[in-house]
Amino acid sequence: DETQTHLMVAARSLRLEIRERRIAVIKAHKEQKADVIMEGRALDGIKNVLLGIMVPLEKYLGEQEDYAKIREEARETDRRAKAERLLAEQEEDEAESARLKVEAEEREKNAAAVRVVEEAAKTARIKASAEAEAEQKRHEAELAAAEERALAERALWKEREEEHEKELARARQVKCPQCGTQFDSADNKYVNEALSIEDVLF
Repeated sequence: DETQTHLMVAARSLRLEIRERRIAVIKAHKEQKADVIMEGRALDGIKNVLLGIMVPLEKYLGEQEDYAKIREEARETDRRAKAERLLAEQEEDEAESARLKVEAEEREKNAAAVRVVEEAAKTARIKASAEAEAEQKRHEAELAAAEERALAERALWKEREEEHEKELARARQVKCPQCGTQFDSADNKYVNEALSIEDVLF
């Protein structure tokens, strides 16, 4: 109601009081907040200083606490590295041995092939030599047989020639009908040497 001015005045007074309190609250908040921020920054600085000291100290103490474990891990790492190195060397040695074995087998195969070829060549030479020797003996035997046949033929021819000469000689012999003396008609020689010229003439 517009006539109730006292209520309006009371409302204004209450509003102004509330406004003052609101402003005071905001001011106090700002002041406290600034103090809190400064305190927070100080706390952060203190925290950083403390952490800068405590973190390395904690790490060092942790290392001291786990010294045996760390040393054992280091030794285990060293053992693993040595084992891996030995394994690599062993694998390398095995690979080298395998390579040398393959090369030795290859050389043996080549040597065996060379031996086979040489043996075949030797066998061929022996066979060729034996065949040549057999051929030589056969040729010599043929020559000997031919020579023997030629000698036999010459002997037979000579025998036949002699027989023929005898036949001719017998054919040339003439017997005297008066005295019975035989002589060669080719040269008029007397065959019967026991008779003298007087026996023939008289």
